[in-house]
Amino acid sequence: MRAETPSEVLFDFLKCDLQINNREAARILVSDKPLGAKPAPRFRIAEKTFLSRRVVHVVPGTDKIDPEMFADFSQSVQNLAAAAKIGSGSSPAAANARQQVITTRALERMATSLEHWGLDGSILRNIFDRIAVMPGLKQSDRRLLELLALTVCGCLADPNAAASEVKDFAITQLAQTFGTLETAEVVQAQGTNRKVNEPPAKLGLLRLSKDGSALPPIYPLSLDPEGTVLGSFAHDQNAITNVGPDVSRRHLRVAYSNGTWLASGLHSTNGTVLVTRNGTTTVIEKPRSLRTADDKDSQIPIHDGDLLKLGSSTEFLVLKISSNVRALA
Repeated sequence: MRAETPSEVLFDFLKCDLQINNREAARILVSDKPLGAKPAPRFRIAEKTFLSRRVVHVVPGTDKIDPEMFADFSQSVQNLAAAAKIGSGSSPAAANARQQVITTRALERMATSLEHWGLDGSILRNIFDRIAVMPGLKQSDRRLLELLALTVCGCLADPNAAASEVKDFAITQLAQTFGTLETAEVVQAQGTNRKVNEPPAKLGLLRLSKDGSALPPIYPLSLDPEGTVLGSFAHDQNAITNVGPDVSRRHLRVAYSNGTWLASGLHSTNGTVLVTRNGTTTVIEKPRSLRTADDKDSQIPIHDGDLLKLGSSTEFLVLKISSNVRALA
């Protein structure tokens, strides 16, 4: 039995948790505009085969997913929210709490489904993290943005498209930014004179929790010329997106050059600090609030046993790994 697809996760969530049946959900989500010479897809949702194969049970990588088949998500998600039947008769606070619980559950199902089909579930998790810390939002608006992210992922099987839709909606409909929030905690560090005298080694990154425990897996660093980009919504070929909410979209690059692994900032909001295995600290990139026009972009060597601290939320331990481990594709 195959794993559930993103579209199946979405429509099951809408049907079981929001009490919107498949046909009604499709009527809201599918476009009423003709596709070239073909009739508008909304007029075909009464066809069981069309509804099943093209809308509800779409298999990423096998079935063609046409973004033009769907209506404007910024409008359709509001129609979904209006049609949802959650906690009717209960207080707004109770209804919001229930919706938060079921939406969080749907997040994990959707992220797991994306990952099974070779897509990046971490980006969806990062969207939810970013929504959670956006200042000045009503709880109902947070739930709406979360529903938008789930809806786009389910319809298009594309977490990057979900990030773009949520960003646009936050700006145009809620007068909010969707940028990285500056953290209050700023790590100060001094330069290091550590010499690069170790032989070249293949390295990987292991994320650590706040208490220092490991959060597998280990992410091999790419030997490709463009290296590996770390960021909340990075979609580079070798990106690592398993990061905290104060990490920028494209925060840090690590690349191999002339026998040395080098880390460089990508103009992030909250900066990056390197802590070597002997405790010496080096600022790879200052937080934006502390940068001046005189600050130069720098490339800092990293080694086995070092610690990369991105903002105040995310730490990666640098590890030497087997030479036969393939870089992330």
